[in-house]
Amino acid sequence: MAIEPEKVKERQRADEDRFNRLLPLVQDPLVIILKGHLLIEEQLFLMLRGGLADPSSVTSLRLSFLQKLGLAKGTAGQFFADDVYTAVRRLNSIRNKLAHEAEPQNVELLIDQYLGWCGRTARFEKITGLGSRILQLRMVVGICWGYLTGVNDALSVVYDLMPRPQSVRSQSE
Repeated sequence: MAIEPEKVKERQRADEDRFNRLLPLVQDPLVIILKGHLLIEEQLFLMLRGGLADPSSVTSLRLSFLQKLGLAKGTAGQFFADDVYTAVRRLNSIRNKLAHEAEPQNVELLIDQYLGWCGRTARFEKITGLGSRILQLRMVVGICWGYLTGVNDALSVVYDLMPRPQSVRSQSE
């Protein structure tokens, strides 16, 4: 199967447009964290489904975010960088605090600590000092999402070039 670079670029532009539409330049960290978390979770789920002989087998599972994250890292192997894994895991901790507490305490401190960690990490250090904290938070989420989207693109090429094993379900039908 031939890889069509123009189709890949077109899909990447559509993905980026969707990201910007769903996560506009807002001033609310709650929106950035919750929507960003959902967009990242979509990429993790796509990563899980991509390499399966029967992707429908995971659709009905109620996997937690951390389970999806761990399985996606295992699926992508060396393509899933440790710093992105840690950034997504830390973002999930902040998201859980916001989503599961009616009046979460110390949210600003959690965001500052998160951005501080990011500033000490090579992949994210360049965002330090760029605009507001909110913009920096959106950039970190965008970097994580974009990285995972790129990994999914790379894995899809690999999967397209490999013979796909048949699922037990399709063999028995």
